[in-house]
Amino acid sequence: MSTTSINAYLMPVVNHYLSALERDLGSHARGLRIMQSNGGVMTAEHARRYPARLIESGPAAGALAAAALTRQAGVQRAVSFDMGGTTVKACLIEEYAPIERNDLEVGGPANAIARYSHGAGYALSTSALYIVEAGAGGGSIAWIDEGGALRAGPTSASADPGPACYARGGVRPTITDANVVLGYMNPRAIAGGTVAIDSGGCCRRDLDFDDFSPHLP
Repeated sequence: MSTTSINAYLMPVVNHYLSALERDLGSHARGLRIMQSNGGVMTAEHARRYPARLIESGPAAGALAAAALTRQAGVQRAVSFDMGGTTVKACLIEEYAPIERNDLEVGGPANAIARYSHGAGYALSTSALYIVEAGAGGGSIAWIDEGGALRAGPTSASADPGPACYARGGVRPTITDANVVLGYMNPRAIAGGTVAIDSGGCCRRDLDFDDFSPHLP
């Protein structure tokens, strides 16, 4: 019942999106294939009928790309790591293939340990890659809670203004800023050098603990 309800809820949304996409693509829309949560693809018409099978399609693409790299490198077992703006996703890869599952939950809070969080969202009975999600992405803002512990997210700097190192007006420190300061990111090699990174902006004096003030999202 839950799966049917979710599918029915998504049908008009996905139909509107796909219609706009096909209109914009014009003649190039012929043969359009849409990725599914299990890493497979289906036609646009099939996606209109079963949109619930698309919910984890984005993370599935990242896991498939990682699996392709393991085949090229000859690494049979690996863990893919896919960080976006607000979340990070991991998937176990064995024998060059991502682990799959036959059910998942949507609409619940992100948890690093999925097996302890069942019941937090809406049940969905469909095949999908077994991807574990945590609420900490590149734009997740660092803050100190009322107990004095350092936290990251779920509040995000988003794309605008973005992390402080982008020098676009962001004043709250994010995970991306921390990675720049720690030397994990080359400030001259983001997006082929097309995105300027202000490594000094991550360490400005005005980004002190006043900006880490207790902030409960």
